[in-house]
Amino acid sequence: MLTLGNRPSARTLCLHYPHPLPKERFEAFAETCLEFTPQLALRETNSVFIEFSGSLNLFSEESLPIKVREKALRFGIPHPRIAIADDPGTALALAKHSITGVTSATLTVPRGTPRLETLAALPLEALHDLTHPFFDPEEAKDLQGRDRIARVLELLRKLGLRTLEDFARLPARQLPARFGREGAELSLQLRNPLPTLWPVWAPPEFIQERFEIDSADPLTLSGCGDLGGLLEALKIPLERACERLRVRGLKAARLKITLTPDIDTPREWSFALPVPQGSTGSILPLIRDRMDAELQRQPFESTISTLDLTVDETAPGGGAQRDFFSKKEEATEAWEGLLGRLTLRLGESNVYRASLENSHRPEEAWSRQSRPDPNYINSLSPVSTGTSLRPTKLLQEPLELRTHTDHQGKAWLYPAAPNVPAVFKRNWMVQRKTGPERITGEWWKRDSLLARDYYRIETQNPAEVLWVFMTPDRKFYLHGFF
Repeated sequence: MLTLGNRPSARTLCLHYPHPLPKERFEAFAETCLEFTPQLALRETNSVFIEFSGSLNLFSEESLPIKVREKALRFGIPHPRIAIADDPGTALALAKHSITGVTSATLTVPRGTPRLETLAALPLEALHDLTHPFFDPEEAKDLQGRDRIARVLELLRKLGLRTLEDFARLPARQLPARFGREGAELSLQLRNPLPTLWPVWAPPEFIQERFEIDSADPLTLSGCGDLGGLLEALKIPLERACERLRVRGLKAARLKITLTPDIDTPREWSFALPVPQGSTGSILPLIRDRMDAELQRQPFESTISTLDLTVDETAPGGGAQRDFFSKKEEATEAWEGLLGRLTLRLGESNVYRASLENSHRPEEAWSRQSRPDPNYINSLSPVSTGTSLRPTKLLQEPLELRTHTDHQGKAWLYPAAPNVPAVFKRNWMVQRKTGPERITGEWWKRDSLLARDYYRIETQNPAEVLWVFMTPDRKFYLHGFF
């Protein structure tokens, strides 16, 4: 599929790297650039074109190159050459032939500048890039076009011409006779670029990232294991994968990590995340908790050479753009990370959210929600600093108590049954009580009517606040702690 470019207001950024890059890494970097615009194209494995005219309200011509360089650096592409022009051919020619050496500068051509004025000093070889900016080595038409241009360039060199300005000085009427139709067409395109058809590029279907361990600083996981070094190495591909997920509007639900040592066989870990995660800060602790124990039981006997990370399953996530005026996304990520760590450590059945139910009995007024909603954190109200009306810890079954008054007239509470759990084997000296609060009703559920008088009791030795109720037959039960 092709789309028409070179609109009157079009602006194109071209990032060019002097050497071919690994295809997987280059396409992964290009995918993250979809954050800036959907109009994106690649040339082989060292040039990316970004048509950003529709994004000028979000990114300026000064800020966009900085953001692109930051992304390139995260994907191991240091010091790329960047040029901005009105068409992709001019941008590629400038990035490839006008910028030399290691530099972080960006060459920007002012809007509407005549093409020949911009390109006059470039070598004749730039004609290849001006006429075929999206050159595809597997496309027969592109190969034939380059062959025709190569024949014209050979003739121009024999005449002693070296730059595009030298070629432009030749009389236009003589070009067809001396260089054929191709020479005349090149002269016209040198002055007035033709509309360019942009190929539609689709990112890779699967998210896979590989990190090569530097041989000068090998990663050894023998003995107790250099887990800190592993996590530092893992952070790089994990950040890349999370950035690609964010551009797609997804979160990771299952990850696979493969460590390949120099001698031993590769070892894989599969992580089914209890709650889909979308940030390095929330995923890395989950990986650390599990791999720490396993590597101590079965360490590697040789150094690690490569680290591969694959996102096997995904789930819908937030959009690619963060909300500048709200911290809800950060709070949600922190909440999801906490849920994931607690679930892996305690088990899925032991991590839940209490959901309110319609019941007068406190022990039946809530139920477990097995999978907490990740958006639950955003629905919470600020925590009140005042006195709570209900205890923060509620016993599953009320514990019957006995009362006693000592010779000094002080009241004491203690468990009625001798075989209670150790945590309840104590005596509470009553310091102050508040109440009662009567809870009654639900005659339709049981033979006996619910009737309880609840008291808030502050104690000494130990200093605690108890939630105790008294029944009509004057029996006391401990039901919770504030």
